[in-house]
This record gives sequence, structure tokens and C-alpha cells, in this order.
Amino acid sequence: MWAKHWRIFDGRRKQTGLRRTLQFTLLKGLRRLLVPGVQFHFGMTAEDIVIAFLVDKYIGKRDITYVDIGCHEARRISNSYFLYLNGAHGIAIDLSPDYANEFQRERPRDLFVCAALSDRAATTVVHEFTASEVSTIDAAQAEQWQGRFQAKGSRTVETTTLDDVLARHMPGANPDVLLLDVEGHELPVLRGANLAALRPALIVCELHQLDLPAASDHPVVAFLATSGYRLVSYATVNGYFVRNDLAERER
Repeated sequence: MWAKHWRIFDGRRKQTGLRRTLQFTLLKGLRRLLVPGVQFHFGMTAEDIVIAFLVDKYIGKRDITYVDIGCHEARRISNSYFLYLNGAHGIAIDLSPDYANEFQRERPRDLFVCAALSDRAATTVVHEFTASEVSTIDAAQAEQWQGRFQAKGSRTVETTTLDDVLARHMPGANPDVLLLDVEGHELPVLRGANLAALRPALIVCELHQLDLPAASDHPVVAFLATSGYRLVSYATVNGYFVRNDLAERER
């Protein structure tokens, strides 16, 4: 179903994506031969390694589909590039248009969409920082970042929902994995998605201000629990949620 919606790229871009995949395959082979036990990763804190482990455990295949919200760059600080190199594909969404050309060049199987996601259509402000990976439309999170990152400026954008983006660009999609890195705006983005219809097997998102002993009280954890998802792992700032039927099967 997804294949008919793929963006058509010229031969050079396809060759670039294939070349990257072949390079990665060769590097993996050399790594296993020369330094066994060492693993490549592209996520900021190796989230992609945890994701790949959970994909193998709960989904059992590598040629999966994903939606990566707050994707950032095509390779650097990417939670989905490792999946891509192992045969997966999907939609990459970010509120910055600066990454569009890079995705077309480096990840031709993916569709890049520039959009600011929330739970409704509205006009809002993007708070931008020189460390572009922490730019956000969440005013409270932006205020917290002020003391840690250098502000770059602000601009207004129109928000939309994940349901609207998928209806427009990938109707009927049922992604296996949903990734969120939206700097404090996770709950509104999730509310803008019909999870009962999408039914991703795995949801990964940041959990800011999480009190781990009282994790079930966190607004995102509570929302996903009522939506049929169980928190099965937590590392650094990311929560890993598996659909209840899959989590029960593995018990």
C-alpha cells in the first residue's frame, strides 16, 4: 500500500540511497570481524539501538514502516536512520524545511513532510535555537531551554494533526513504529492521532519531567495506557511503549 505513495526521485538520488545502504552493510561486516560487540548508532543516546531491539522482539521483521515526528536531519541525531538502513521506510516529519533536500538525497525511500504537529489546526510560534534539535512550539519547554541553549529567534507557523498529514500524504497507512521527538509537545501530537486506527506496534517518545517511580502518573504514560499501550522500557529521556496485545504475548 505504501509503495504507490512513494515520492519519485531521479536516478542519482536512488543511487545515493543505495550507496549509503551498501556502505553501512560493509561497515557492519567489518565491525563484526574486527571489533565484535561494538554497535553503530545514529540516535543522540543510542535510542535507535533500543528501538531495533524492540522491533525484533515485538514485530519480528526489519522491513517495517515508521512515522518519525521531529525527525531532525536524515542521519545525524536520527532515531529512524538505523531502521532505514536495515530495510525500513516511512514518513519523516519536522517543523523545519531545512532538512527536505537532505532527505531526498540520503533517504529516497522516505517521504519528508514539513509540518508542525499538534492536536488541532492553529497559528503558533516556533521557538528556534542554534541547537536546532531542541527547537519547539511548546512555550513551556522553550522557556526551560533558555538557560541551556542559545536562542536563535522565532517564527509563526500553522499547526496540523498527524491524522491530517497521513490522510494527505499516506492514506490508509498503518505504521509499525511511531517515533516522537517534539520537545515537550508529545501529548498534543498524540491527541491529534487516531491511535485506534493507526495501531502502531511500538511508540517511542520523550517523557519530560518524568518521575520514574510514579511513571504511571505522567500525562503521556497515562494517555497511552488508556489508548492500549504499555510502557515496557525507559532510558535517558525516552519511553518505549508496546501495544497491549503484543506485550501480553511476550509475557
